[in-house]
Amino acid sequence: MKPIWIWRRHTSVPQQIGSQTITPFFRSIGLRWSGGGWLWQFPLAVEVKDEKSGARRQLPVPDPTRAAIWFMVAFTLAAILIMASRQSQNQLHNQRSQPANTKG
Repeated sequence: MKPIWIWRRHTSVPQQIGSQTITPFFRSIGLRWSGGGWLWQFPLAVEVKDEKSGARRQLPVPDPTRAAIWFMVAFTLAAILIMASRQSQNQLHNQRSQPANTKG
């Protein structure tokens, strides 16, 4: 049986360009269920290996989509907190502004 949750780091096929070997790295996140699934893959980095000197460098790949998603999540959470705070302040204000029932 295959796992339901997918969280893997993969490498793609290395490409030889001149004296350098380029290897892309990416992340796969997903869910599987009977009859289908959902998978999101995004780039992480590119490793560049110089065959002459043997030096290796790993260069991160910026992902603007992922950054935009995290921004939207943070903005939504901030908006929810602000609305909840204002609602509780309004309820407190309404309780204080109501006249007290006095029997005389």
